Amino acid sequence: MLQAKEPRRRRHTEPSNEQRSRPAESEEPPIGRSMVDPHCLNTASLLDACVFATEQHKEQKRKSSNLPYIIHPMRLARMGAGLGYGNDVLIPCMLHDVLEDTECSEELMTEHFGAAVVETVKHVTKDPNLHGEESKRAQEQDIYSYNTQACIVKLLDIIDNVDSIKCRPIWGPERTEAYLQHKKASLDILFQVLPYDDHKVLFDIAFEHLDMEKPVTLSM
Repeated sequence: MLQAKEPRRRRHTEPSNEQRSRPAESEEPPIGRSMVDPHCLNTASLLDACVFATEQHKEQKRKSSNLPYIIHPMRLARMGAGLGYGNDVLIPCMLHDVLEDTECSEELMTEHFGAAVVETVKHVTKDPNLHGEESKRAQEQDIYSYNTQACIVKLLDIIDNVDSIKCRPIWGPERTEAYLQHKKASLDILFQVLPYDDHKVLFDIAFEHLDMEKPVTLSM
């Protein structure tokens, strides 16, 4: 007598790491990582900006650590990439101090990276004719005219600079406190001009670094 065959059982396979980490098609990315689609991240262009900035800053050192200055813009770009921003933010991160601290011209930067990048870099570049408190007030007021990319670069810059000052103070307590107050004033203005809900993670990091409470927004 023939014995009935058992039905073939479907073999269970564990999902791969890639499958586990892949979000469902309908899943929304976390707030703070939704600003730029992956196709906006061009690694070749970002590498060009890194090489260009390294060449421009090649003899410069960070005051807080005496390390090569290029580490500062690279930290900004790494932080921005980790939050999901694309080249329209990351390239200006790499170049944000080039016009201010080197002999590089706007024309040369435009030739390499285009007018949009230069516009963002110019927004975060200090006026060389202003100094002291006058320069600080001008920097704060200029934020009202920033484009979105410049606001993001400024936030990243504040976070990294405050982190450096707190870890390796280079001034006495009074000057350090004045510096931190200036950064807090800048952050208050950025909170007014850049939508918090679109950049929640970035803002929360900045508020934490400056030991600030998030301002209360009033809805009409």
